[in-house]
Formats: sequence, C-alpha cells, structure tokens
Amino acid sequence: MKIVGTWEIARDRENHSIWTFNSDGTLIGTNSKRSTIHGSYEEVGKNIYQYSDMANVYDENMKYDQIGRGAGKITITEDGNSIEFDGRIKYLSKDGILVNERKIKCTGTKIIV
Repeated sequence: MKIVGTWEIARDRENHSIWTFNSDGTLIGTNSKRSTIHGSYEEVGKNIYQYSDMANVYDENMKYDQIGRGAGKITITEDGNSIEFDGRIKYLSKDGILVNERKIKCTGTKIIV
C-alpha cells in the first residue's frame, strides 16, 4: 500500500502533525493541540483511503477538555509522495455532547529516508 509509512501533515501554519500508517490498517499520529491520535484506515479505491481517528483535546492548562473524532477521505498522488485529506472533526464534551464540528482539508508529504 502506498499509504504505509510516516507523513508530515500540514493544515495551516500553526497546526502540523506527523502520522504513521501501519500495514495492518491502524494509524497513529501527533498533533500540536491534541493527544496522540489513534485510528484506522482502509483502501476504498485506487489511491483513495477512508480513515477514522480519535484523540483527547486539552485546554490551555493541559487539562483534559474534549474528545476529538475525525473521519474522511485521503487521496494519494500517483507518485505516492503526497496526500490530501478531506474530512470532518467533531469535538465532543467529556459527556459525549457535540460541542463543535468543522470541515478539514490538509496536505501531507511522505517522509522518505
């Protein structure tokens, strides 16, 4: 699978992540505003994948505040070195009540040795 490996993800100037897609369909990532991201993905077409993830969200004092749940589509370029995310993030209170939801679009570059 072309997606297997580690990717630098950029949504904007202040929000960068590093995501690793494992060969077993799991993913793990870092994010500057949330805890470690955990999730899964599956191939749904040529160079197209669906993903779902979750992470804890902390306030400015690093106190657990919300749960972030993301899902969407990832498309890989033909050369296999770039990806585009098109998805949504839902932010839920500790009680599971929807606090906020937003669309996300971001790009990624494969980290190659």
